[in-house]
Amino acid sequence: MSHQHTAGPWAVLEIGVVLVLLAAAAGYAAALRAARDRSPWPAHRTALWYAGLLCVGAALLGPVAEAARASFTAHMLGHVLLGMLAPLLLVLGAPVTLALRALPAARARTLTGLLRHPVVRAVTHPAVAATLNAGGLWLLYTTDLYHQ
Repeated sequence: MSHQHTAGPWAVLEIGVVLVLLAAAAGYAAALRAARDRSPWPAHRTALWYAGLLCVGAALLGPVAEAARASFTAHMLGHVLLGMLAPLLLVLGAPVTLALRALPAARARTLTGLLRHPVVRAVTHPAVAATLNAGGLWLLYTTDLYHQ
């Protein structure tokens, strides 16, 4: 099956995804460079980060995304890659820890202050995050948001 690109909302979305993935990859690489004078950054963290980005790319742009249009199995694989595996790999890449190592002390304190803000702490609490995740699915599948 050939993949034809058309100028439309999907093409713009694909370009946006590529740009976000490239920015995430470049940002992590820049942080690695900036933190290289401090204690060594574990190579497995870097591998996990880039594997997570690869999962996002495969689910949204790659062969899995293409096959998902015709195959329910590929569609579900895309969900597993994007919704389960990629977030886990990206978190295990420890990007915030790397950012705190890479930033100058004053900026690292600013980032820490932002992460300690009550709103950020509330939204990132595991119980709240799980509720938002389940609540989003509940809204999607029990209301008119999802039309078949």
